[in-house]
Amino acid sequence: DIEELRTKPFVYEGLRINHALLNNVSFQLVIPIYNGDELWGMATLLGSQSTAIKLNWELRDYLKAVTAQVSNYLFHHQAAEELAENAQFAAFSRMSAFVVHDLKNVLAQIDLILCNAEQHKDNPEFIDDTFETLHHTKARMDKMLRQLTEKNTPKESGESLIFLSESIGDVIEKKCAAYLPTPCIKVDNEKPVVLDNDKFSNVMYHLISNAQQATDDNGTVEVVIEISADERYMLIKIIDTGSGMSENFIRTRLFKPFDTTKGNAGMGIGAFDAKAYLDKLGGQLLVDSELNVGTTFTLRIPTN
Repeated sequence: DIEELRTKPFVYEGLRINHALLNNVSFQLVIPIYNGDELWGMATLLGSQSTAIKLNWELRDYLKAVTAQVSNYLFHHQAAEELAENAQFAAFSRMSAFVVHDLKNVLAQIDLILCNAEQHKDNPEFIDDTFETLHHTKARMDKMLRQLTEKNTPKESGESLIFLSESIGDVIEKKCAAYLPTPCIKVDNEKPVVLDNDKFSNVMYHLISNAQQATDDNGTVEVVIEISADERYMLIKIIDTGSGMSENFIRTRLFKPFDTTKGNAGMGIGAFDAKAYLDKLGGQLLVDSELNVGTTFTLRIPTN
């Protein structure tokens, strides 16, 4: 109470109030707001000129109750803002992880060019393919940079009618052929489907390269393409004779984002991204695996 302080000055813990400052004060009451035991701020009040505020115990208790309610709203608002900011950072970090994952695919293309450059540098067809690949790589990197700067993922806009065997064959030839075991394709029957070829290629590259990494060089990785019996789905089976996975690992870790068995070499989002993409299409990603025997990933892609 400023008026009371003017007439009844006091010293608090060695701190003496500068009463010269009180002469210019236009408010009457100072109400502290505490966050726990820490002074967070204060509210100042002034009654009308015709109303003299008497700071008795009843008014003190009332102001304490009101201040507790107001401070509760303030601190909830402050916490909500911090949560929203943390959510933005989490979303940006998550999106960045997907961009880094895509960068690994781009790096695989460049690495393949470098592996073959010495042997085929005098071949005009190789030079033409290299320029085509580099143009495609630049376009994808531009897209990823836009994602980072705009802090969001653009809507899928590259959908077209594609043959799965052609897209998968391109992935194997340009990204997976340099590593053992070399994947082979078996096409029983197929019909074209509408997909974003870039996104689909990323999913296939992850699943096929994972099968290669899990399989010894003298093992096999086979990709089988066929139509379901009711012709509602295109089926893609990626079959390897690798180390396999336990039922518990498939259930608790395989599709958990940012959980990887590759240490710093992996991002832990490839299988999660593949499953999310198939779910978005209205399809399914199924897994059948046995330790030390092998794994079969089955992609069910709607034909409509």
